[in-house]
Amino acid sequence: MSGYQGYNQTEYTGGNYDGGFSRGVSNGEGSQSRTTTSGGARSNSITPVTVKQMLDSDQQGNPDGPYIINNVELNLVSFVAIVRDQTPSDTNTLYKVEDGTGNFEFRRWHNDSSRNNDEMDEEMSGGEHFPNMKGKYAFITGSLKQFNEKKNLQYPTVTEITDHNQVLYHYLNAIKVHSEAQGLSGKSVEDNSNPLFVSAPAHEEADIGTKILKLIKDNTPSMPDGVPVQYIQQQLGVDYSEIVDNCNTLEEEAKIYNGVEEGTYLAV
Repeated sequence: MSGYQGYNQTEYTGGNYDGGFSRGVSNGEGSQSRTTTSGGARSNSITPVTVKQMLDSDQQGNPDGPYIINNVELNLVSFVAIVRDQTPSDTNTLYKVEDGTGNFEFRRWHNDSSRNNDEMDEEMSGGEHFPNMKGKYAFITGSLKQFNEKKNLQYPTVTEITDHNQVLYHYLNAIKVHSEAQGLSGKSVEDNSNPLFVSAPAHEEADIGTKILKLIKDNTPSMPDGVPVQYIQQQLGVDYSEIVDNCNTLEEEAKIYNGVEEGTYLAV
C-alpha cells in the first residue's frame, strides 16, 4: 500500500495508469489544475465517481456542457468496475461494466491515442486490439459525454486492478469529493444535515441487560465476593425476576459468573 498516495492532495498528476489515484489523463501534460464552479465543484481534474452518479448526472443549460451531480461537475471521471463483457469489432471494442451501483457501456476505438504502451505491446492478433479484461476489475477513466442520446466515455482508458485495496481507495476518495462539494468537510456528526452514513439516535437508551452488566462491572472491584441481585434491584429499580433473567442470559454469554454466594455475580 506504500505505492498509493494519500487523498489530501489537491492535484492529480499525469502519467501512465499503472495503479493508485494520484494521476491525470495520460496526455503528457503533467499535473492539472483544479477549477471551482459556483457550487464548489471541481471541473478540470479527474473526479472519482460511481456508475450511478454518472447515470444520475444532468446537464444544466447548455446541451454540450458538462454533467453535474451533487454540485460536482463531471468532466473527466474515474470509476472502478468489473468488466462483464468485452466485444471487439473492426473499428472499436465495446465494454459492458458494472460496479454494484449500475451498469455502463462504452467503446474504445482502435486508433485511440489514449492507449498506453503496455496495451500496444500486448495487442493480439485476430482483431483483438486490447487485453481481455472480461471478468476482471478495472480502473476506468474518460470524459463523460453523450453519444446517440446515451451517456458514453470519450477517450477512455481501462487498467486492470491487481490490488483490490484500490477499489476501497477509490470509494473513499469519491466520498471525500462528495463531502467537500456538499460543504460537509470538517463538520461534526451533530452538525451534519446531510449525512453519508446512518447512525443510531443519540437519545436511545441502553437496554436493561446492558445496564445490569455495567453495574456489575463497576462494582466488581469493590465487591470481590459478588454483586448481589438485591443491590442491582435497588440501583436500577427493576423487578427482581427481570434482573435474574438478564443475569442468566449474561452468564450464558460468558460476560458474568456466579460470586461466592448464590444470587451474586462478578464481571468477567
